[in-house]
Amino acid sequence: MNIYKNVRQFASFGGDCSFNCLHCYTFGDNYNKRERGSIEDIIKELKNKSFKIIYISGHSENFIDPDEGLSLCEQLFETYHTDILFTTRNVFNDKQLDRLSKLNEKMKSFNKSLYACVSISATNSYKKIEPSPLIPTPQNRMDFLKQIYNHDIYTILTIRPVFPKSFIPIKECLEIIEKCANHSSAVVASGIFVDDEIKKRLRSFPFNIKFEKHPINGALNKGMNMKIANVSEELNLLKDICRQNSVPFFTESMPALEYISGKQYKKTKTQGKTR
Repeated sequence: MNIYKNVRQFASFGGDCSFNCLHCYTFGDNYNKRERGSIEDIIKELKNKSFKIIYISGHSENFIDPDEGLSLCEQLFETYHTDILFTTRNVFNDKQLDRLSKLNEKMKSFNKSLYACVSISATNSYKKIEPSPLIPTPQNRMDFLKQIYNHDIYTILTIRPVFPKSFIPIKECLEIIEKCANHSSAVVASGIFVDDEIKKRLRSFPFNIKFEKHPINGALNKGMNMKIANVSEELNLLKDICRQNSVPFFTESMPALEYISGKQYKKTKTQGKTR
């Protein structure tokens, strides 16, 4: 049972993602790609739906052009005056960070929260999963997370996906947490979803690890034949290093938001606000 049903709605430009991360579920078998939409299309899709928060995530990287992604954030808030979470592997320049800070201040004046998730899953091995030169280095993303935090915005370090340690050494993930702990409101980590196509893309992905069936939900298509890698050992190590560095650890985003903001999304009546 999804206790957060109708609490959050996903928003994404869709279309082909030029970041082309090799592990991305949008390259999985039977994934039904969405045509790229405009900001106006996205706003219209959410009309008359119930939600307390909008997740700008899924389908593609929505901040390939950070200015366009920021415009989406700004216009969604102008229309719905709701909490917003966004996820990115990109970084912003100083002018774009100022825009994000101004949006955050405006949202606070309405007692609403902005959550910025920066995704980093490896350090030295990142080219095994993110070969595109368009994707900033892990160090640049770690620096970006700190910059957001210094703008008094909720920051979430997302280690998604967590790979088997035989593919991405677990010490790389531990290093990321240690470097980001002082400027992360929380860490969210979860295992990788794979099917045969994604295994082929990840050329050295281990086939001898255990997999678990998992209900595909959220931004993933229900018809996709995917399994989640059993990375319970890796997750326990990440949880331990988070405890040592006094940063909250979660395997799902909504409990993380409830913890860091004090809002109880699952216990409140959900209703989108359309102007």
